[in-house]
Amino acid sequence: MTPISLTCKDEQRRHVVRRQHRNGLDYVEVSENQRSLMVHCIGPVPEDLQPENFQIKGGARIRNLQVIGLDLNLQCDPTLDSSLTLRVDRAGDFSPYTLHV
Repeated sequence: MTPISLTCKDEQRRHVVRRQHRNGLDYVEVSENQRSLMVHCIGPVPEDLQPENFQIKGGARIRNLQVIGLDLNLQCDPTLDSSLTLRVDRAGDFSPYTLHV
């Protein structure tokens, strides 16, 4: 299976969000073992986030994935974006899932 690279080709969108002093999710990467999600953010990340702030919905055969851990990867440089690593209780299937914050 060939890995697929899904990236935003519109850097202007990120600049608009930063200029308005807003924040949000940019994109999510799934680890090879499917047990962690790297959530890339635009703008500042609230430092008081907890696993309970996240919900994963969807899945065909494997449902009700739970976020059991969270690591903040904060950038000190305001021109760089921070990210989060979410650890889940088990691997999902290959059907669509939606991450809710």
